Amino acid sequence: MKTARNGRLLSWYAPRRCWRKVYQGKAYYVGKGSSGPDDEKGYQRGLEEFYAIKRRVDEPEPEPEEVVQSVAPATDDGKAALEAAIRDAFASVVGSDDIPKNVLSFASDYSTLSNTLPEVPTPQAPGYLKDRIKDYLSDIKQRVEIGGLAITSYREYEDKLEDFVGYARQKQVEKLDEVTGHFLNHYRKQQLDLVISKKIGAFTAKKRLAHTKRFLEWCRRLEYIEQVPACVDKTYAQITTPKPTPYPFTKQQVNKLWKHTLEQAHRTGSYRNVLFVALGLNCGYRSGDIASLRHEHLFRRKGRWYIERGRNKTGSPQHHILWGVTIELLQAEMTNPKHHDLVLVDINGEPLVKEDFVKSKIDLVREAFKRIRRNMKWGPNTGHSCLRDTGADWLKKTFPQYPGVVSQYLAHMPQGMTTHYANQHYETLYECLDEMDKHYNLSLT
Repeated sequence: MKTARNGRLLSWYAPRRCWRKVYQGKAYYVGKGSSGPDDEKGYQRGLEEFYAIKRRVDEPEPEPEEVVQSVAPATDDGKAALEAAIRDAFASVVGSDDIPKNVLSFASDYSTLSNTLPEVPTPQAPGYLKDRIKDYLSDIKQRVEIGGLAITSYREYEDKLEDFVGYARQKQVEKLDEVTGHFLNHYRKQQLDLVISKKIGAFTAKKRLAHTKRFLEWCRRLEYIEQVPACVDKTYAQITTPKPTPYPFTKQQVNKLWKHTLEQAHRTGSYRNVLFVALGLNCGYRSGDIASLRHEHLFRRKGRWYIERGRNKTGSPQHHILWGVTIELLQAEMTNPKHHDLVLVDINGEPLVKEDFVKSKIDLVREAFKRIRRNMKWGPNTGHSCLRDTGADWLKKTFPQYPGVVSQYLAHMPQGMTTHYANQHYETLYECLDEMDKHYNLSLT
């Protein structure tokens, strides 16, 4: 072994305040805590540590099986062997057997630690179909509880999968691993037959198949099944559906509705139903939009009032300029912002539209219009949402040169790059809404 220039076997290593020696290509640090290169006691201690390390290095390495056996903590002897192995490993790397207590405590705690280590997860058993669907719906329910999904959507998941379970029960398919491609293909054919016979609509069949596909994909992700049957591909839930049919009011119907609600307001002193009509036509609002309107969505600019928000249903931008009659009604019926965030609430201070997992949906706007239609002796397809169709239809017919204003009025989700990069301009929509105000000429007199 080579010696340092000063004749010593070890060299002083100031950064660690210890002695250093390279032996067989590896650096060892010994005599930690020495005061300096002139600390003879520290040097002698380091020298003793190095010779102990050298003896271990020069000895032949044990077989791997012996190492594994020496660290097994099954008994007290195993714990001692583990502690010895930790000392040797620490000394060979650090150059000292002066091991910190927190390292050695690993050996004493290992028997307890080994009993608490989690087991390696194994693939889930497929189990019964109804149980797996119950677990799936429980996950969907959690999304609702954290605000990531509407309860209405949860009810749709529940309803559509209930049909799938019923079909499986009819075919005596109880377990998840019995849901084969052959069975799923027959389920799809059954849904198409129901559409052809007009027992259900194409929308219903499409949603049933789509929710079945999502459930099976969830089972694959959680390893309940190895793979989704090949027949459940991107075409599985593809069914041609008719375009939605709008039901716009004529101008005469709007005037009749306005007159009826206004007369009712004069008798009762509550102009809330009149406001529902104004918001439905002015902003294309449905009951959910009305119920979720907050004071923070309203603002004034250059003498005009506006609403800027995300649509309650989709979160897409929803911007409107308010007519004079709309803001007048709002200011008369709105809550005190010091007491409520919502602009409109019921007599108990609760939202106008409520739903939970126990009770069915409560929609006070819809209920109010049921009474109005009954009093006016109007038939089907004359509900509050027809005001939204009325506004969109008028804009489309009156301003064909501005096709984009209809989507802005309806607050449809922006398409393409607009979704991520472009800010939409609403000035044209505001001008068109002012023209609609002049066309219907609604007033409180």
